[in-house]
Amino acid sequence: MEFSDSDSDEPRRYKSDADEKSIVNLKEENDSLRCQLEAYKNEVETVRSDLKTELQLKEQQIKLMEDNVKTFKENMQTLQIQTLSQQAATITAATPTPSATKQMQESNNTSQPHDLDSTNKLISLLSVFLSVHHLGTSLNEAFEFVSKTHISCTKDDVESVLTGNQQLFACSSADLWRFKLFFQ
Repeated sequence: MEFSDSDSDEPRRYKSDADEKSIVNLKEENDSLRCQLEAYKNEVETVRSDLKTELQLKEQQIKLMEDNVKTFKENMQTLQIQTLSQQAATITAATPTPSATKQMQESNNTSQPHDLDSTNKLISLLSVFLSVHHLGTSLNEAFEFVSKTHISCTKDDVESVLTGNQQLFACSSADLWRFKLFFQ
């Protein structure tokens, strides 16, 4: 039995026609999958690029907002300082002079604070208390607050200071005392 080159090629051809079709199909499928893979890579790169630009934009917006908040805080602090200095100036301007206080004490023979220092201390305490209670408070509550720090005063003393300093304090129709700066 001798083998020739032509005999050995024939059986392979039968197998190769069937295999050749499957190889062609596999190559086409491979090319198709390669194209899909390339398309997915491009899409991922595009999405990544878009997200990166969005992130940069958001970071810029956050920085701008942080700067705005910082500027706003600085402006608020400046306004608070100005407001406090204006209130202090108003209180200083509205505080009765010693001669006016003496005249009020002489004109009212009711129970009055004993001296000028006591009167000024009561005015200061009442101003602080009423500035915290800007909607108003009763005479009893004001007296309770003052009596905690100024033991020697009476309820009549507090009332006389409130009624004697109409440029600072006012009483509403509901008998609530208010600091005048809050409803000018």
